[in-house]
Amino acid sequence: MGLIGDLARKLFGGGSIPDRSNGGDGADGGAREAGGSVKPARGRHKGDEGLYFYVRLTQTGEVVEIRLIPRQELVPDYKNGGYFSRKVITGPRTLGRADAIFRFDEKRRFSGAEINGGELVEGTEAAE
Repeated sequence: MGLIGDLARKLFGGGSIPDRSNGGDGADGGAREAGGSVKPARGRHKGDEGLYFYVRLTQTGEVVEIRLIPRQELVPDYKNGGYFSRKVITGPRTLGRADAIFRFDEKRRFSGAEINGGELVEGTEAAE
């Protein structure tokens, strides 16, 4: 394929393009539903309106911290009601990737997430 193609394959793995026609990441056939017992962490200091989520990337196992500001980043979901925010997550150390949709109810409370290429974990797992 060439020098650039070989380098890209070494960095990102594989050589084929995953089938995403069913909405999945090509590995497990679809998005993973998350939410349930995993709750976002609140802002770290006074005035921080961010919600912090932690996603373990399926490809590499790296845990990535995601900061979402509900007042600025939520989009109305006219089809299902409530709000959502879409994030492309890239691991800073391994460059592993996941796509996530975080869902919120009408009062902007976190209700769940769909993550292709990762899963929500507790913040304590990020410290390990």
